[in-house]
Amino acid sequence: MKPVSFFPSMLRYARTKGWNFLGFGVSLAILFIVYSLYGLPYGPAIYTAILMTAVQLLIWVGKALRHWLRLKKLEKLMECANASAGVLPMVDGLMEENQRFDTLDICYLSTIRLLEVQRTEAVSRAEQKSAAAKNYYTLWSHQAKTPLAALRLLLKEEELDRSALEQELFKAEQYVDMVLQFERLNGRDLEFVRVPVKKMVNQTVKRMAPLFIHKRIGLSLEGLEASEAEVLTDEKWFCFVLEQVLTNAVKYTRQGTVSVIWEDGRLYVKDTGLGIRPEDVPRLFECGFTGYNGRLEQGRRSTGIGLYLCKSTMDMLGHRISIKSAVGRGTTVVLDLRRDRLETD
Repeated sequence: MKPVSFFPSMLRYARTKGWNFLGFGVSLAILFIVYSLYGLPYGPAIYTAILMTAVQLLIWVGKALRHWLRLKKLEKLMECANASAGVLPMVDGLMEENQRFDTLDICYLSTIRLLEVQRTEAVSRAEQKSAAAKNYYTLWSHQAKTPLAALRLLLKEEELDRSALEQELFKAEQYVDMVLQFERLNGRDLEFVRVPVKKMVNQTVKRMAPLFIHKRIGLSLEGLEASEAEVLTDEKWFCFVLEQVLTNAVKYTRQGTVSVIWEDGRLYVKDTGLGIRPEDVPRLFECGFTGYNGRLEQGRRSTGIGLYLCKSTMDMLGHRISIKSAVGRGTTVVLDLRRDRLETD
């Protein structure tokens, strides 16, 4: 915004008062015409005209100066709005000094301050989101190279290990699915229907079969064979959560069994793996948190995004997720589907 100049602004203001000047001139002309028609001396008329002109000039000058001061104050407000909300004074202070600011000025200032605060908060949120996404994608790109490099090495061997190939291919697919879900998480592309729990578990386990076979980890399904239970959820999103939970169970279990148990509206995923340190459990659902086990796995660091996506997805679906664990005794993930906070039409 260009600085406000005094004389150009006063000239523009005078142009807007053209009809006022014309009306005042007509009133003076009428005064002299009346004196002329009655044959009266012009002395009193001249004194009256001078007095009227002086009063009118004082009124015009006062209004012009007030207009000039308002323009300067608005100019200052615009400069503040382009700078920072911290530059703007609080409205309460202006109310105490209401001799300098009228009600309209206070409204302008309050509005500009509110908009600036909202803009600053929006910029801060956007920067935080951008930084988190940048960190995630950087870590994800390094992690995604691992199964691709493993596939390249396996293909160079004389005898192909089909189980190993399928495992690395499954990992690569999982990384792609994870980044897609990370992008869609705020999209809320949900479709709630009643889905059999048995169906979702079976299709997820079937997809993950190569991982179980390659690591020689047993799988136990309890309470599902005869169950006809259905839950109100989005099948695609819930299967994504279940797959992430089962992947972690297999990943951190060197030998033993992973059990999937359906009981009283809750799905339990139990493993006989490493377990989680007590101090790590409260932070497992934080974005980017890997914990002690995440830094141990074959010397590679995990992305720390899987459980964060699981928690965010379960909240979005109206379900709950919790984790119980003990070092050396395994981990139990509880997917609580009993409370559906959403209803179908």
